[in-house]
Amino acid sequence: MRLRAKLGRTVGALGLVTAALAGTVATAAPASADPTIPIDWNIDATTTIAKLGLTQNVTGGSFVGSADIGAGTVTGNLNLPASDVQFKLLGLNLADVGFELAPVGPTNGTIDFTNLTVSITSTFNIKIPHLNVLGTRLNLVGSRCQTAEPITLTMSGPVDLANPSHFSGEFTIPKFKNCGLLTFAINLIIPGDGNTFTATATPKA
Repeated sequence: MRLRAKLGRTVGALGLVTAALAGTVATAAPASADPTIPIDWNIDATTTIAKLGLTQNVTGGSFVGSADIGAGTVTGNLNLPASDVQFKLLGLNLADVGFELAPVGPTNGTIDFTNLTVSITSTFNIKIPHLNVLGTRLNLVGSRCQTAEPITLTMSGPVDLANPSHFSGEFTIPKFKNCGLLTFAINLIIPGDGNTFTATATPKA
C-alpha cells in the first residue's frame, strides 16, 4: 500500500545528482543509464475498514527502494508491522483481532516532476493471524486466515521536499479464506468497498 513518498527526497536530490554526475562518471554506471537515487523512509499508516467503522494505526513501517529520475519511476519494498485491534460492540470488548498487511511483490509508481506528485501502487493480502474472544488465548481463526485474493491499492499525493509527505487511496477488500468456522461470519462483516489507507513518509535521519 503508501509512503513511497520517499520520492520526495528522491526528487529533492535531483540537483545534487546532476552536480555529482561529472565527478562520479568514472565509477558510476554507463553514461546511458538513468540516474537512480536510493530511498529509505519511515512509514506510519492508518487503515479504515468501512463496514466495521474500524480505524487502525500502524507505526514503525518502512519503505526501501529507489527512484529512476530519467524514467520518472519508483520501486521498492513496503513493510508494515502486524497490529492488534479490539473489536467492540455497545462498548464491550468482544474480541482481540490481529491484522497484517502482507505485500505481494514490490511497490511501483511514477513521479510527475511538473507538480511534484507521485502515484504508487501496492499489492497485498490482509491476514488475520489471530482472533481471540473476550480476552481468551484461544485463536478462533487458525494461522492461515487471509483475503482470498490480493488487494491492489493505488495511492497518490504531493511530495513535500522539507517535511513528511502524505499519501492516500481507497481499496476494496475481497472475501477471506481459511478462517475456520468463522470464515462465513468474517465474510459478512469485513469485505467491501470504500476502505481507506493513508501513509506518512518521513526520511530516515
